[in-house]
Amino acid sequence: MGRVRTNIKINGQDCWTLFDRGSRNTYILEDIASSLPLFEIDKPQPVALGGKVHKVVKFCMLFCLVEGLPVLNGEWSQQFRMEQSN
Repeated sequence: MGRVRTNIKINGQDCWTLFDRGSRNTYILEDIASSLPLFEIDKPQPVALGGKVHKVVKFCMLFCLVEGLPVLNGEWSQQFRMEQSN
């Protein structure tokens, strides 16, 4: 599984980013997410990151530029909708 490190732009702000093609989800730091529209999750989702279990209580739609090209993080939002419909 390849990992790529690069800067992306979110709302004009440079953000260091690690891309992991083998990852099922995308996570973003709270200080970056606070500048984006946030949505509450009805049922918090447990997530293992950095050797600890965290609860995800909000989600956001991430629009960014990667190497100058626009990207929408729609995979997570698609997965979230599918999980909520079950």
